[in-house]
Amino acid sequence: MRDPLTDLPTRSLLREHLGLARARAAERDDRHVVLMWAGLDGFSLVNQSLGHEAGDEVLRQAARRVESVAASTNVVARPAGDQFALMLADVGPEAERIAETVAEQLATAFSEPFDVDSGDLRLGVSIGLSVLPGDAGDEDTLMRHAETAMHEAKREGGATYAFYAGATREALEQLMLTTRLHRALDAGELRLHFQPIVDVPDGAPCAVEALLRWEDPQRGLVAPMTFIPTAEFTGLIEPIGAWVLRAACAQARAWRDGGAELPVFVNVSMRQLRHPGFGELVSDALREAGLGPGALTLEITETTAMSEPNCVDPMLAELHDLGVRIAVDDFGTGYSSFTRLHEMPVDVVKIDRALLRGAPENPDATRLAAATIDVVATLGMEAIAEGVETAAQLEFLRERGCPMAQGFHLSMPGPALELDLTAGHA
Repeated sequence: MRDPLTDLPTRSLLREHLGLARARAAERDDRHVVLMWAGLDGFSLVNQSLGHEAGDEVLRQAARRVESVAASTNVVARPAGDQFALMLADVGPEAERIAETVAEQLATAFSEPFDVDSGDLRLGVSIGLSVLPGDAGDEDTLMRHAETAMHEAKREGGATYAFYAGATREALEQLMLTTRLHRALDAGELRLHFQPIVDVPDGAPCAVEALLRWEDPQRGLVAPMTFIPTAEFTGLIEPIGAWVLRAACAQARAWRDGGAELPVFVNVSMRQLRHPGFGELVSDALREAGLGPGALTLEITETTAMSEPNCVDPMLAELHDLGVRIAVDDFGTGYSSFTRLHEMPVDVVKIDRALLRGAPENPDATRLAAATIDVVATLGMEAIAEGVETAAQLEFLRERGCPMAQGFHLSMPGPALELDLTAGHA
């Protein structure tokens, strides 16, 4: 019952050790068992971008790091793919303080880069902590609560630790949703729909945006806002995002083979940009589809673009050097800075629907939208107006010289086979 890759106990052997530790703790009122559940942040993209051999090497090194902070009486296990467990047995009355100290030591152990053939690789670790008997009365519940706490640490942004704080209904639903998402990715339940982006002067499609959909066999079509946040904080957004990227590039290739050479826009998250192998993943997806870099535009939200420049800018520069175009999405909804925007390698600015709402009937909305279009042009970037819902809005955009637009008035999102990529719009 040992993991062949790391030679650590598996989940079933960990459960046996927890059972023995629980029995010993029950003999004294002041004895506790602490379980730490550590998940690597961003590990899934290692396999996607660097290959399984690199992923296996990271896991072996991670196992040794967990062991480095464990005392001889502790148990280190690998209960799941990129997750490790550390059991502290026979802990005294100050169990939480001791657990916190060890968690900090464990986080420090993961602060150094991993040494793989492609170079140094940095991955953080999210740690969940649960204490028996306070949080649980048996080993299965203890493991479940520690894993729940780990997901809470990931929700807080990763590279931190969190104590189990009670199984709210929301937390339980998210755990169930995470399991279903894993299955959806493995079973091919994810789909891409596409929404055309049109050339404002003549109304003809000039690009398409890929939009993720999930067709759950039991629940039907699941709204993206239901599962994307869960995918973000669990790290599933990385393998899901890799699938979206490859599927979108493959569809763009199919359209080109049919005579429609339309660039495809793909949304990417902060987690993806944080991973040092993301640029290589993008390059691989383009090469596999037989596309040049100009066929792909990667969208990041305004919030992502404006925050954490030390994290975002190096990867954006790498993608820009690759020849991939960068678009800032939802512009105008956050703390926008035109100076910051000018400093970034941005090609396209997608103006949020909130700035267009009310135009052209409302004078204030009209002036704000017009000024934003003008500033984007002054910065040498292309503007796409989102949320075009009326003919009057489209005519306003024509008058203001906005080059591109997107919205329900122009085309609803749909599967690739259902799209008309030739028709113009008056």
